[in-house]
Amino acid sequence: FSMTNSLGNSSLPHGGLRLMYAAAGAWFILISMLTMADCCLAQDASREMVQWRTGRQFEKFSKSPISVSWQNAELRSHLMQFSRSQQIAIVLDRRVDPNQLVDLKVKNVSLEQFLLRIAQASGTKFCRFGDCYYVGPASNAERLLGIDAILTSGRQNKRSLLSQTAAMSWPRLTTPQDVLKQLSTANNFEVKGIEEIEHDLMTELNIPAMRLDMRLAMLLSQFDCWFKQSKSKRVI
Repeated sequence: FSMTNSLGNSSLPHGGLRLMYAAAGAWFILISMLTMADCCLAQDASREMVQWRTGRQFEKFSKSPISVSWQNAELRSHLMQFSRSQQIAIVLDRRVDPNQLVDLKVKNVSLEQFLLRIAQASGTKFCRFGDCYYVGPASNAERLLGIDAILTSGRQNKRSLLSQTAAMSWPRLTTPQDVLKQLSTANNFEVKGIEEIEHDLMTELNIPAMRLDMRLAMLLSQFDCWFKQSKSKRVI
C-alpha cells in the first residue's frame, strides 16, 4: 500500500515503509502474546473454579458407571481433564512420568475400577485420600491409605492445630517450600527443617477441603519426607 503526506506526495521512502511494517509486525506479535496470556489465565481461573464433589456426592459418583476410551493419551493431561470434567479431584504424584502414553477403554465400570486400570497401565497404585484420589508409587499410596483410615476415623482432637480444615491449591511452578510457608502463615505455626525438602517446581494442584495434617501428608510424602508436631503445638 502507499501513504500520502500532507503535501500530496505519494508514499514514504522505502526505509520508512520497512520501519512501518516492522512496527506493525511487532504490534501483531505483542497482541498475540497478550491474547495467549489471557487464554492461559482464563484456563487457570476455570481450573480454580471447579466445584469438587465431596461427601455424599463423592460417594455417589464413585459408584456410578462410567465409560472412557483413551488411545495414545498423555497420562497427566487426560487424567486432569477427566478430573475437572467429572468434578472429582485427582492428584498425580510428582514422581510419575506425566507424559507417558496410555491406551485405555472401559465401559460401565465404577470410578475406582477405572483408576485401577490407569494404575495398572502406568505402573502405579491409587487410593482414596479424603475427598480426592491419589495416584502414585505403590508404597506411598499404601501409606496415604493408612493415614486416611486413621485421620477420618473421628478419634482425633478436633481442636488441635492439625485438625484445621481448608482447601489447598497452588499454581504451576510453585515450590514445596512456598506451600509450607503459606500453610504456616495461614495456620499460625512455625516450620523447622524446611531445608530438608528437595527443591522442585511443581505442577498446579487444586483439592477440596481436608485437615491440615492430611494436606501436609499429601505434600510431604511426595518428597519422601514426614512431619511431627512439637510439644509447643505451634512448631512442625
